[in-house]
Amino acid sequence: MSDQGKTRGSLPALAAWVREHSAGPAAVGMELLERWCKIESGSNHEPGLAAMAAALEASYGELPAVEMRRLWPAGTRASGAPVLSFRKRPRAPFKVLLSGHYDTVYPPGTLFPDPPLADGRFRAPGAADMKGGLAVLRTALEVAEAHPAAAGLGWEVLLTPDEETGSLKSRALIEARGRTADLALVFEPAAPDGSVIRRRMGGGVFVAEVEGRAAHAGRDYAEGRNAVAALARFIAALDELNGARRGVIVNAARIEGGGAANVVPDQARAIINLRVATAAGRRWLERAVERARRRIERERGVEVRWSGSFARPPKEAKAPWGRFFGRLRTCGRALGQRITYIDTGGASDGNLLEAAGLPVLDGMGIGGGELHSAREFALPETLRPRAELTALLLLSLAAEVGSGKMP
Repeated sequence: MSDQGKTRGSLPALAAWVREHSAGPAAVGMELLERWCKIESGSNHEPGLAAMAAALEASYGELPAVEMRRLWPAGTRASGAPVLSFRKRPRAPFKVLLSGHYDTVYPPGTLFPDPPLADGRFRAPGAADMKGGLAVLRTALEVAEAHPAAAGLGWEVLLTPDEETGSLKSRALIEARGRTADLALVFEPAAPDGSVIRRRMGGGVFVAEVEGRAAHAGRDYAEGRNAVAALARFIAALDELNGARRGVIVNAARIEGGGAANVVPDQARAIINLRVATAAGRRWLERAVERARRRIERERGVEVRWSGSFARPPKEAKAPWGRFFGRLRTCGRALGQRITYIDTGGASDGNLLEAAGLPVLDGMGIGGGELHSAREFALPETLRPRAELTALLLLSLAAEVGSGKMP
C-alpha cells in the first residue's frame, strides 16, 4: 500500500471521512425511524411484522450487491414472520454479524404522545427498542459502504421477529449464523449517556405448580393439604434468595389458585422469572430452588412441580470482549465521543451470540430510555454519532483486514 493509501486508511483519516459523509445518511435514517415506528410490529401482530419485514427489505434493497434472504426456523415456514438476512461479501476473511430485531412489545393501538417529538425526545412504539437501533444500523452501513476500505470486510445483518418474547423460534438460527462470524454487534438501545452494554444477565420463565388435597374447610380442614398456602411458602423461600448471592434475581410475577372459601384448595400455580449474572450463579440458584421445592413438599405434604428453562444464558463479556471494546473506545475517541459501558439485568440476543462463541458489542443502538412503556423515547441527536461510531468501527476492521492483518 502506498503512503497515501496508508494515510487514507489511518483511523484519523477514516474518522474525518465518516464525519464528512454522515450528515445525509443520518437525515434519511431519522426519516426511516419515524416511518418504521408507524408500523405496529408487536411480537404477536403478524400483519405488522409482515409490513415491517417488507419495509426493511425495501430499504436494504437500496444498498448495492446485498444478498437478501428470508429464513424460517424449522416448522414455521407456513406461518409466522421470517428472520431477515442481508449480507455482503460472505467469503471475506473477517465477518461481522449485525444483530437486531424488528418486533416490539407493543400491541396494535398502543397510544403514544402526539406529536411524537417533544422536549427533544422522540416517543413512539419501539422508538429505542429497537426501531432506533435499526435506523442506526442502516445509516452506518450507508456510510461505511461508500468508502473503498469496506471491500475488505464481510457482514451480515440478521433481524429477528421474536426477540421481545425470548427468541424462542429464532434461537437456533441466531446461533447458527453467529458461528459463521468473527464479531457481533447488537443494536439494542444504548444508555442515554451513550454507554454500551458489557454484561447482561441470563434469564428464563418458570412455572411452579402445587398439588395438594381438597377438603371441607370446616369439617375436615386437617385432612386437606392447602396448595395455596404451600405455594405461598415456596415463593417466600425463593424470594429470600434475592440478596443471598450477588447477581441473582427471583421475581414472582403471578400467582393463582383456589376457589370457594369453604374448600381447602388443592391446586395453585405461580409464574416466576429467574435471572443470573453468571453460569456459576445459575447453578447455585438451581440447587437452591430444588432444596426449597423438596422442603415444601416434605413439610406441607404436597407435590411441587417445577418447570421452565433459561431462555438466554448470561452474557459475561468473556476475554475477547475487552479487545474489541478497546477498539470501539478508540474509534469513539477519534470521533470525539467518550465510550463507556454498563452492566444490566436485561437479556438480549447478544447473550445467545456470546454463547455461540462470539465476542459481542451490545447496546450499539440509539440512545433512549423508559423502554417497554408508553413513555419510551429515543434521543434523535444520538442517531448520527451512533451511526458514525459503527461505521468507523467497521471501516477500521476492514482497513486492518485489507492491510493483511486480522483484527
